[in-house]
Amino acid sequence: GSGKNFVPNNYDLKEHGPLTMRKTLAGSLNIPAVKTLYLAGLSNVLDQADRLGYTTIDREKVGLALAIGGGGVKLIEHVSAFATIANDGVRNPVSMVLRVEDKNGKVLEQYKQQSSRVVPADNVHQLEDVMSDNGARAYVFGTKNSLTLSNRAVAAKTGTTNDNRDGWTMGFTPSLAAGVWVGNNDYSPMKAGSDGVIVAAPIWHNFMERALKGKPIEKFTKPPANKATKPILRGQLPGEVPVSVDSETGKRIPDSCLAQWPAQYVSRKLIKEVHDTLYYLDRDDPAGPVPSNPAADPMFSRWEKPVQDWAKKNGYIAQNPGYESCTLRIGTTTTATISLSITSPVPESTITANSLPVTVSLSPAGVTTSVQYSLDGTVVATSTSDPFSSTLDLSGVSNGFHTLVATATDSAGGTVAAQLRFNLLVGGSATPTAYFLNPAPHETLSSASFPQSVRVVAFDPDGVAAVTLTLKKPDGSTILLDSQDNPANQTVTLSWPTTAAGQYDLVVASKSKKGRLTQSDLLPIIVGS
Repeated sequence: GSGKNFVPNNYDLKEHGPLTMRKTLAGSLNIPAVKTLYLAGLSNVLDQADRLGYTTIDREKVGLALAIGGGGVKLIEHVSAFATIANDGVRNPVSMVLRVEDKNGKVLEQYKQQSSRVVPADNVHQLEDVMSDNGARAYVFGTKNSLTLSNRAVAAKTGTTNDNRDGWTMGFTPSLAAGVWVGNNDYSPMKAGSDGVIVAAPIWHNFMERALKGKPIEKFTKPPANKATKPILRGQLPGEVPVSVDSETGKRIPDSCLAQWPAQYVSRKLIKEVHDTLYYLDRDDPAGPVPSNPAADPMFSRWEKPVQDWAKKNGYIAQNPGYESCTLRIGTTTTATISLSITSPVPESTITANSLPVTVSLSPAGVTTSVQYSLDGTVVATSTSDPFSSTLDLSGVSNGFHTLVATATDSAGGTVAAQLRFNLLVGGSATPTAYFLNPAPHETLSSASFPQSVRVVAFDPDGVAAVTLTLKKPDGSTILLDSQDNPANQTVTLSWPTTAAGQYDLVVASKSKKGRLTQSDLLPIIVGS
């Protein structure tokens, strides 16, 4: 089974981009795994499982739950299937006996290799690229996890079945595949939290480190470029269009009354049309035309509604946010005689507590009568005395990005508003991490595109004092490209100046305020002429 039933609460689409197939597989998310099985077709997947050597999956008893542990498999066959992937899609059937000799050394039986290609090489290379991408799994597992090896590329995948009865970790280099199963012999559940990454991955990691010690360093073959014409098949969503919305209700302000709308209630929002996968492709012909009637697929309505609900709830607006009435602000406000700014917290900061102290700056003094605080459009507190600060209760508020609006009212009834966005991360991972958001691994950049903006994530529970971006040349020498001290947000944008054509590795490092250094994996990049 994939092992994760949900998208982490602190995953922010605007910051990290869409949860692509790469990220959902690397992050071991269940729902995308089930959807993928449906899109691929259960019978097709079972046929492929047969070709990979699985013998214990009962076709008559499995359904889409097969993607999340609904079919029992043998460890030896599981490892054999992963070894086939490691072997460029060429399968060598499992044999426990290589040779039988009599007492005189005469060979009575000899294993004869019977190789056959069961997976296309390009598909294998794509899968290897995803499974070895530690940055793609970092949003769930962190960068420092047991699914990597200290000095070589390795592909790995965890799994956990219901009630923590089975914890799996499978992985391989181009020459060695290994798998670990952890569980109780009587098939009773293990303790809560016994995920594959917790109970099996450390064993797998230690074995691989020892088994490969002193062996040549190997690399996986780079997959072919994704030439799909549909954005959904390239891990992209449709483009965005900015519109004016009321800062409190979130509804779109009609163009006909925008000029009369009080400025303090006007904010800009990006709207886009977003749908589930079945809206964009026919599962029997994914690269073909967009379906004229997506609802004809029996799963469309089941998949589409949660997408629309999620989009509206998280501010990733599907279709149109809806129009506000032009009468909402007419005659209800007067021009404010005060200015207002939020002094704490700072914009885009990460909040790790269940309470949020908010302070504001108001001028001139003695004119303000109240300051009202709203969170994501809902009023949560009102202060009626100087200095008009407040402490907001965030218990029950989900992790992720939120919009805080402070609205001050003066003695004449005029109002003025200020707003900022912050990231709530309560009970999140305390593991320091540093990884790249863009560019992508093995991406080719043209020399004309420099200087490049490089976006990274740097987090440390003790706070981040500095983030550095370093270029590693083929000869092993390094160049410091850019750095930023005391970043206000865990997502940091750094600059990569002009660089000569060639193949390089990028490294981002985060230094905590207590001096701890956390370094990302190497990010291979090609700079063209």
